[in-house]
Amino acid sequence: VLKVVGEAVGFCVEGSVSHHSVSCIALEGLVTSQAQIADVIEKAKVLIIYEGTTYSRDKTAHRHLTFEASHITTKNADGSVTQFHCGVHSAHNHTSETQFNGFTKQNKNCFQVYNEIMGPGKCHLDFQIFAILLQGALTDHAANQK
Repeated sequence: VLKVVGEAVGFCVEGSVSHHSVSCIALEGLVTSQAQIADVIEKAKVLIIYEGTTYSRDKTAHRHLTFEASHITTKNADGSVTQFHCGVHSAHNHTSETQFNGFTKQNKNCFQVYNEIMGPGKCHLDFQIFAILLQGALTDHAANQK
């Protein structure tokens, strides 16, 4: 992939990337995206009176395994919209309790990663701000969520 992208922009890429490096690069991307979600949500709190943040989650099953995908949308101070796909994760079942616990764990982790990156004594973000900012949630048609 690196060679193809490099050639597309006019660079000659020599050598290859080890399997270990690929996994490290992917993990760094995950950590960065989690911190970015927390940062954008924190910045969106100035719009709480007018706009806010929405969260959606849905599930599907494949070969008797349940998977859930989630998505966060925030409106920025300049009026632009930022959307985050929060990944697809396996779930034990499709009850509202399981979905809520997955939502909480996933989003708390974003704030924890952000705080660890910033280090002690820096700006500390509290996960509870996400609950305050949440202006809408879209789940699905499960009977126990109505």
